[in-house]
Amino acid sequence: MVPDFVIIIPTYNEEKTIEETLHYIKKQRTQASVRVVVVDGGSTDRTVEIANKNVKVLQSPKKGKAYQLNFAASQTNSKFLIFLDADTHLPFNYVERVHHEFQKDSELWACGGPIMYTGRRFGVWHTFVVIQAMIDFPSFAFFNYIWVLLQRLPNAHYKIRQVNFFYNLSMFLYYTIRQVFRFTEFTGSNICIRRKIFEKIGGFRQPPKLGVDMLFSTILRKYIQKERRGKMKIIHSLFVETDVRHLATVRSLKRLIQHRI
Repeated sequence: MVPDFVIIIPTYNEEKTIEETLHYIKKQRTQASVRVVVVDGGSTDRTVEIANKNVKVLQSPKKGKAYQLNFAASQTNSKFLIFLDADTHLPFNYVERVHHEFQKDSELWACGGPIMYTGRRFGVWHTFVVIQAMIDFPSFAFFNYIWVLLQRLPNAHYKIRQVNFFYNLSMFLYYTIRQVFRFTEFTGSNICIRRKIFEKIGGFRQPPKLGVDMLFSTILRKYIQKERRGKMKIIHSLFVETDVRHLATVRSLKRLIQHRI
């Protein structure tokens, strides 16, 4: 029987995060059938050992996020694909909500949830975010109604005392504005897509530097424009948590420089 969803998680030395990520997947409350696959890129730690206790692990013939995701997709079968980072935690209703969105709209080709950074990071970037928070507080206060909304969302643990709140709110506004102007972009932490569409656009591409998710979103947008049908959608009330370690200074600056609409 072909499952409704295959959740594909690429890994490379993720022994500290993979078990908890799989734990959150197990907590999913859904009527859809789900299969979970970890695709490893040659980890030298205990990632494969830990993942093997819970799900099937594939060994990608080539390291690299795009290569690993494409390989796993080619080795599985399902109606829909969910690509999830190894340090991302899904809310309990994620799969059910995504399944409902796909069922109610046949023109919805891909979707995902906005990210919420959790944890703590210290150093230059942390200092920068603290300063940014102090400077931007008056302007963010203008969006207080959004803050109230986010506070009420399940699994969205926003607290004004947490400096990540300011960054999370700016990210929420960023993805919202892009969607309003029809430049929808998915975060690499979670991407859901109909398999037939994934295959038509040729899957993921491995860019020379950062931006597998940005490149994928751009290719999908162009395909939708070409076909003059189909939709990409960020489900604004479906937050996923991802580790704040991604906010490394050098990585963030490179991503900003490489970013294209």
